Amino acid sequence: MLPEADEINKTFYANVWQSQEIQHGLILDRLQQDLDRTAAKSELELSLGIKILGALAPFEAHRVMREKSYHLVGTNRMKRYQADMGRIMTDLGLDDNLEGYAREVGRVENRLLWAHKQGMEFPPYILKALKESVDLYRERLERGLTFA
Repeated sequence: MLPEADEINKTFYANVWQSQEIQHGLILDRLQQDLDRTAAKSELELSLGIKILGALAPFEAHRVMREKSYHLVGTNRMKRYQADMGRIMTDLGLDDNLEGYAREVGRVENRLLWAHKQGMEFPPYILKALKESVDLYRERLERGLTFA
């Protein structure tokens, strides 16, 4: 997605990032099956904002880009998918300790962004995304909306 990526970054995307994201998707698909949930429709298109960000943003600004573009894997910043993730977190009891869960989710991200040097246990945008998903799920419940 980044223009003029050097060989190191191309290797990282191809050999580390891509395989990790595929595994995340497989794990989430399996969890969805284990919870007897209806299969989600895959969103295969990048949003215009992400395309523009990829085309314009220099790699040195990766920390700011990551904070602005961070969302839970598989949600694509779509409210209905974020609420679905909130339901999964609630069903698994993770909503009682979102900071602990954010700490686990952000463990690798923390190292990549050098957040530990700034005294952060995890990047705050991870906790924000988790809270938003749980809040969206709870709003659905309060409105009496049904789930797949």
